Amino acid sequence: MSTSLQPPASRISRRVSPVERPVSDIIDRARSSPAPRLGAILATVLTGVLLWLAFTPVDLGPLAWIALAPWLMLARIAQPTRWMYRCVYLGGVLYWIPTLIWMRLGDPMMILGCLALALYLAVYFPVALGVIRTAVHRLRIPLTIAAPVVWIGLEYLRTHLMTGFGWYLLGHSQHEFTSLVQISDLFGAYGVSFVVMFAAAALTECIPVSWFPHLRLLPPICVPDAAVVTAPSRHRLLAVVSSIVLVSASVGYGVIRSQHDPFPTGPRVGLIQGDFRSEVKHDPNAVHDIYRRHVQLTGMTVDYRPDVIIWPETMFPYLLLQADPSLTREQLLEQFPQTDPSAWTDPRTDSGVALRDKAEQAGASMIVGVVAQVASKEGGARYNSAVLVEPQAGITGRYDKIHRVPFGEYIPLKDWLPFLASFSPFGSDNGIAAGKDVHSFQVGTARFLPLICFEDTVPHLVRRMVNAVAAANATPEEHAQVDCLVNLTNDGWFRDSSEQEQHLITASFRCIETRTPMV
Repeated sequence: MSTSLQPPASRISRRVSPVERPVSDIIDRARSSPAPRLGAILATVLTGVLLWLAFTPVDLGPLAWIALAPWLMLARIAQPTRWMYRCVYLGGVLYWIPTLIWMRLGDPMMILGCLALALYLAVYFPVALGVIRTAVHRLRIPLTIAAPVVWIGLEYLRTHLMTGFGWYLLGHSQHEFTSLVQISDLFGAYGVSFVVMFAAAALTECIPVSWFPHLRLLPPICVPDAAVVTAPSRHRLLAVVSSIVLVSASVGYGVIRSQHDPFPTGPRVGLIQGDFRSEVKHDPNAVHDIYRRHVQLTGMTVDYRPDVIIWPETMFPYLLLQADPSLTREQLLEQFPQTDPSAWTDPRTDSGVALRDKAEQAGASMIVGVVAQVASKEGGARYNSAVLVEPQAGITGRYDKIHRVPFGEYIPLKDWLPFLASFSPFGSDNGIAAGKDVHSFQVGTARFLPLICFEDTVPHLVRRMVNAVAAANATPEEHAQVDCLVNLTNDGWFRDSSEQEQHLITASFRCIETRTPMV
């Protein structure tokens, strides 16, 4: 009988050699070294500063072409440090807070919304970096392909996810480069973002490996050639040439496209802007003064013989009551207990009659922003609406805003998360319902498509609305189209801030995408 000298399996352990332990310690120290941590912070902050300068209020669009190069350098590092993604997220927060700080002007409570939105949007920076790194290091996809594809993919996601936030897309920074942005009618602003990011990635590919330790992106003990992905020289040359060709082709298309855009004589439009502080809009003592000011300004436009006169969003201070004639008084009272049932049929309180009278006095059609309170068999609802008012005929069309502003016009998930009401300055019971249908207004031979507030910042919504109007009004003889987009908005909440200019820039891309002017 022999006795085995082999110890039990549970007691077997691999002894780390004296050589291996220092090596593993060195690797751990390198990955947590303050040097790459500082470099990641500096790279992300530098990208954030350059991006902020590329948008309003500074609006130095050319900086966008190099802004993302420091951040993309992190994608070339073969082994991420433990702090890299944390630093990238922190840098994203530091970029978004000053970019969105104008939100606080709407109401002091909106500072919470600003912070929450900044914390959410900052997530896209580390997510984009992680996906790009995976594509470059594992899938061996060139940085010049991975970076723009991932970036515009996340821009698309950001524009759609949770009602979407289509502001500050990379392509928006190029709004003054009018020949380049014309490709938006093919690819949207995402196409412009792709071109800019492609150029930034090509630039990043050309940054020498020897720069990384000096920029604190690598610990001093690392061998740069082994720690950083470097494309062969012919690939770097190809990236630069491809970038030049891509930009040239985009600009060439824009030049040709602009030369063939028709600009026929359109209707004469009178735009009314009362110019008062938004806070007084809800002051009962100021309501009538605001209304009279808009009436006076409307009278002043008559000398110019406009075809249509347009008032801003919700500038008509009285509720527009519209009810299904078959509803009884009891049903009206059940749907809107705060409204006297007789008010629905009393001509003295009929806002439609008042608007018709103003159109008759002006001798022109009017498009007016109103709050519509609608009672129907399906139930009652209140909408942020635009109405077309014709002389003699009165109200002949109504469009109800489809895309509502979270926390400004409704509280998302308020039934499940009641505390979210604290992010809104208006409370949980003061929201509006979302419209369902697209409506255009025909004035003479021109067709106007109304958009309300920030709807003109939602690219897929505007394109869908334009296509829906064209399809609904097409005839066998000709293809119907929208002649003019009308944005009824009240940006007075964000007085003297970059929001107003950035809103205008974002809206201008809807004009390019649909080849339709906007007032």
